[in-house]
Amino acid sequence: MTRRLRVLNALRKSKVGMLMSQAQFLSLEGDRLSERLLQMCHHQLAYYICDFLGFNTRRVMMEWALAKLTKPFFSVTEEKQTALDVIEKLNELKQNSFAEIACKLYVKQKKHAALLLLEAEKVALQQVPKLLDINQPEIALQKAVTSGDTDLIFTAMMYLISHQGIEALPLLMSDSTTEKIFLLYATFSEIHRELLMEHHKTHPEHKTYMDILNYLREEEGVKQSLLKKNSNWEILQQKKLTAIENVAISVKREIPGGFSNSAIVRNALPHAVVLSGFSTSSQTNENWVRLHMQLLDEQTKLVREYNDKRFLNASVKRMIVLCHEHGCDGVAGRLKREFGVSDKMHCWSMLDAYTTMSQWGLIDQLGDVKNKNKPVIGASAFINTLLACGRQEQAKHYIHKIPQIEQRMEYYLLCSDWEGAGADCRRHGEPDLLTQLKDRVKGDAFAVQLIDKGWNSVQESGAVKLAKLFA
Repeated sequence: MTRRLRVLNALRKSKVGMLMSQAQFLSLEGDRLSERLLQMCHHQLAYYICDFLGFNTRRVMMEWALAKLTKPFFSVTEEKQTALDVIEKLNELKQNSFAEIACKLYVKQKKHAALLLLEAEKVALQQVPKLLDINQPEIALQKAVTSGDTDLIFTAMMYLISHQGIEALPLLMSDSTTEKIFLLYATFSEIHRELLMEHHKTHPEHKTYMDILNYLREEEGVKQSLLKKNSNWEILQQKKLTAIENVAISVKREIPGGFSNSAIVRNALPHAVVLSGFSTSSQTNENWVRLHMQLLDEQTKLVREYNDKRFLNASVKRMIVLCHEHGCDGVAGRLKREFGVSDKMHCWSMLDAYTTMSQWGLIDQLGDVKNKNKPVIGASAFINTLLACGRQEQAKHYIHKIPQIEQRMEYYLLCSDWEGAGADCRRHGEPDLLTQLKDRVKGDAFAVQLIDKGWNSVQESGAVKLAKLFA
């Protein structure tokens, strides 16, 4: 009641000079009273009454801002300064209707003020669509990218493409985020195919990228199709070959150095790498494609020769493993040479193949177990592989090839070769290691007995004694 009386006094004493009874006031209380005051351009009084009575002041501030900014200005500078003053006041009063005010200003031909108010809008979901409404797609795209909202980026991108066509492409390609979204959209859409073909004339590296994506999809499709019983693997393999041939054609059309200007292509290519991968050199890329086509050709030949579909989609290393499993060491050696496989990778391939076939004797030949020569891939690879197959007795024969005695001790424990561990400690004069070893097996009297037996079974080497003498 007191607040209403104060409002009635304020109305009476103001320039409006509005006299009314309490009953009249109650009939106008709320939006109707503020609406009448706004029509009379008494924005400050309307704001005071709404704020004092606890009503929403958003409409009042919006009308005030429009009144301030739609009046005639002598210059653009004056219009911008007034807009900045309005923004400051709206921020001060915690009003956030910038986007809505901006659209109304644009309709009234106040473009500069509208842009400044949209710049002040902090909610991208409000800001970007309004920028598009006032025909500012470039700024809208920039704000969408800054926000990180892919839906807004796509909306701005489609507006640009629809209104500017191919002229929008340089802007879309200037940012890695919009570039990725555009290329992804173009990959699956048929709507703007002509636009895309025109773009590929000046950016062949993007055509290469899309062809690679298509190849990867074909490859994934082949993997899924091969799980079906009646799948025709030859047709599926031919589809992959056709896709990689398209990549080869695209690579030849590339402008030298084109890849170096396209971050999206470099980011996507690692998924397609088989050997060395794509680079900024078109010649290197062409070699990569040639090797991949050669790989597909080898896969096809080997499937036909051995009737083994595991060769399909196999990497070079996997193909070598399968060749060894089929006993074709000569073919495996040829693949090693033609694809530049390292000795280490080839050794791993043979170890994997022999393990799969349970050819334990061939594993010992590969690891040269009877001699002191270290395997190319290290003795630990053989020990771990054999232990995984539950062959502790065979694994312990490789322990002496491990150079570090601490690592040897760990493998002795894994192989339960207590006697060998004790002998190794004595041979290298390591009583501290012997103590640690016994602590590790505390509670197992039989293991401790074997460790002592190993320690007592050998003499300490002369080299160790000499080292102690001069220590």
